[in-house]
Parts: sequence; structure tokens; C-alpha cells
Amino acid sequence: MSSIVKFLNSEINYLPSYHEKWRFVAFVSLFVFFFLLVFQPFGVNNFDPQNSIGLVFFIAMLGFGILQGIVLALCEFILIPLMFENSTVFGLIIRIVVELILLSVFTFLYYNILGNFH
Repeated sequence: MSSIVKFLNSEINYLPSYHEKWRFVAFVSLFVFFFLLVFQPFGVNNFDPQNSIGLVFFIAMLGFGILQGIVLALCEFILIPLMFENSTVFGLIIRIVVELILLSVFTFLYYNILGNFH
């Protein structure tokens, strides 16, 4: 048990610089946009299967990417530095959980505000 506690309290160097944080935010934003645009998972495009990608759908998916970028930027540059002074493995686990919850909540809200699809 003490080895687990020791591991969780060990220092970790995760996204230590602003440059790396911005690259992380940009990558996630672009990934979300392209993933939703190309694969259209979870029925995000509930129209005719023969339907092509239109401008409205393109802009809506771009909005998802931008939203993810804003939420991640707020987490990485404001919320996380307030929550944690030093980076430990336990802090990284909490950080990831907090970011995933916030990303999920804001995506759900945006999705329902955007069109109340379901």
C-alpha cells in the first residue's frame, strides 16, 4: 500500500510550459472538429444517409472544436493552476477527470442548445 501512495505522490512533469499547453489545446480542438466532421458519430448528422456535408453542419462541427478549445484553455491556464501547486501523479489523475467532466458537460449543453437534436 505504501508503494501505491509513494507512486501517487511522485512528481510528474505533464505539460510544463505554456507552449505545450497551447499545442495540447489546439490538437484536441482540431481533432474534435475533424473527427465529428468526417466520422459523424453518435448520430450527429441524423438526416438522410445520402446527405453531404453542408455549410451549416461544417460550422456546427467547427463550433464543437472551438468549444473544446475554450474549455481546455480555461482548464489548463486558470482552473488547474488554482487547484494544484505541484504536479503529482494523483494530481494528474484528478486533472484528467476534471477536464473530461467539464468537456462532457459543456459539449452536452452545446449540443442541446445548438439544435435539441434528440
